[in-house]
Amino acid sequence: MPKPKTVAGTAEDPTIRYIKVDIDGQHLKLAYDFGNIALAESITGINLLSAFSLAGMNANQLRGLFFGCVLKAQPKMTLADVSKMFSLANMAKITQAIVDTWTASMPDQTDEPDPNDETPLAPASE
Repeated sequence: MPKPKTVAGTAEDPTIRYIKVDIDGQHLKLAYDFGNIALAESITGINLLSAFSLAGMNANQLRGLFFGCVLKAQPKMTLADVSKMFSLANMAKITQAIVDTWTASMPDQTDEPDPNDETPLAPASE
């Protein structure tokens, strides 16, 4: 039996909340997922999750965080491609795009279970 096709976890997944930004004439869709953060960490050698405090962030961390959110919709883009996008003129725009993308990747409050909900769970299927 052929495996059913799914878009879950791919760039076409309709549940992904993309942030759209134009940097130097390139139209980018940005989104974070754990896999792309891990890939960006392995390429840059930087712990990006600990770096996500914009205060005191260095250029490598900023570039790594941007690279991580670019990869979901633009998987063929390289770290060198992302590096070329940075300039003093668009640093604030890129930084804001990173913040917006990080915020969009967080679950809505309604996505979290209510700790006070005492509704019994349905039995597991056997």
